Amino acid sequence: MERLEEVMKRRDFVRLSGLAAAAGLVPNAGADALLSVADTLDRLPPLSPENAATDEAFWRKVRALYTPSAEFLDFDNANTGAVPASVVATYVRHVRDLNGAPNVHYLRLNDTTVYEQLATFLDTTMEEIALVPNATTGLNTILRGFPLAPGDEVLVTSHEYPDMVATLGLRARREGIVVRTVPVPDAREDPLMLVTRVERAITPRTKLMLVSHVSAWTAEILPVAELCTAARSRGIAVLVDAAQSVGYLDVKFRAWGCDFVGMSLHKGMGAPIATGVLLVRKDWFGRVEPLHPPTWDISKYPIGQYSWTGTANFAAWAAIPQAIAVQRGIGLARKRARLRYLASYWHERVRNLRGVQILTPGTPSRSFGFSSFAIDGVPSREVEERMREQHKILVQDKASRPFRPVDNAVRVSPQPYTTPQELDRLVRAIAEIAGGRG
Repeated sequence: MERLEEVMKRRDFVRLSGLAAAAGLVPNAGADALLSVADTLDRLPPLSPENAATDEAFWRKVRALYTPSAEFLDFDNANTGAVPASVVATYVRHVRDLNGAPNVHYLRLNDTTVYEQLATFLDTTMEEIALVPNATTGLNTILRGFPLAPGDEVLVTSHEYPDMVATLGLRARREGIVVRTVPVPDAREDPLMLVTRVERAITPRTKLMLVSHVSAWTAEILPVAELCTAARSRGIAVLVDAAQSVGYLDVKFRAWGCDFVGMSLHKGMGAPIATGVLLVRKDWFGRVEPLHPPTWDISKYPIGQYSWTGTANFAAWAAIPQAIAVQRGIGLARKRARLRYLASYWHERVRNLRGVQILTPGTPSRSFGFSSFAIDGVPSREVEERMREQHKILVQDKASRPFRPVDNAVRVSPQPYTTPQELDRLVRAIAEIAGGRG
C-alpha cells in the first residue's frame, strides 16, 4: 500500500501542473485496459529482433491488434500512424465519461500514470514532462519563448520541418535574430560531417540549435547525440524534434544531454491523434516564456506553464499508457528490424527500374525502414496522386513544402505488420508510373 505522503504528492502534482482545474481525484480508469492489452500481447512469441524481422506469423498477430483500412494500403504512417484497437476503445470510453461530466472527470483522466509511464519511456522525470497536442505546439513553445536578442543566432539543419523554420523566420523578421542553416550530408558522405559543419557554423552569437532526430523529408536518422555534445560543449542549447522517431528509435532525454525535446505520439507510438510531449530541462523553467502564460501559482510544479493551451483532450492523454504498453509489447527493436527488412525488400525490387532513385541511406545507422524515392521526370505530387487514385496506396509527396532539401521526393512509411505482398503492390505501382514518365 502506498504511503499517504506519496499519494498526496501524486495528487498534488496533478493539481498544480495546471492541466486540470476540477476537484476530486478518483482511481485510475486505465488500469483495466492496460491489463487487457497485456493479455493480448502475451500471445506474441518472445522472438529476437533478427528472427522477428521475417516471421510473418508474428506480424499477423501484431496486425490483429489494429484495424487497417480496407480501402487503402497506408504507407503514410510517418504522417499519422495507426492506433491499436485497444487504445481506440480506451479513448472512446474516456470520451464518453468526459463528456458526461467534464468537471468530475478532468482530474481523474489526468492522473500521474501517464507521466510515470512517459518518464520511464523517455529517460526523464515527471517534473520535466509537459503534455501538448502535438510536436508543433511543443516545438513552437521553445522556438517562440527561448530568450534571444537582436543579432543572436539559431542553427537549424537543412532537414528541419518547414513550420519550425517558418516560426524562426517570424522571429527573425520581428526581432532581428539570425537563422543559419547547416546542410545535412548526402547519402555518399559521412553522416558525422554534419557535426563538423555545425561546429564550423557556431559563432559567439549562437544561442540555440534545432535538429530533427529523423528527417521528415527523407526519414534519415541524424546524429543527435553527437550534435548535442558538440553544441552543449560550446554553451549552446539544443532543441530536438523527435516527432518522426519516437516509437521506432530510442528517445533518451538524459542520455542525449539536450535541453528540450518535442514529439507527437500519434505517429510511431500509436496514441490517439493530438497527443504530444514537450520535455524541458529544469534549469530552463522560467527562462523560456510559455505560449500561454498561466494565471495560477506554478512555483511548486513549473512544468505546468508549458502544457497550458486552454481546454485539452484529456481523454486522448489518458490513453497514452495503453499505447506505451502496446509498443513495449511489440518491441521497438523488433519494429526497427522488421521495417528495415521491408525497406530492403521493396528497394531491391525497384533498384533497377529506369529513372527510380532511393533517396534515403540504407545503412542501419542512418535509416530504420522509412524512406523516400523519386522518379525522374515525374513530380512527386503526381506520384502521390496516382498512387492514391489509381492504386489505392497512401504515400506522401515531400517536395511541395517550403524550405525543402529535395525537389522531388515521395516518402514511404509502412507499418511493421505490412506484408511483402502488399509491398509488391507498391513496386508494381512505381514500375507503372516510372514506365510512363514523360
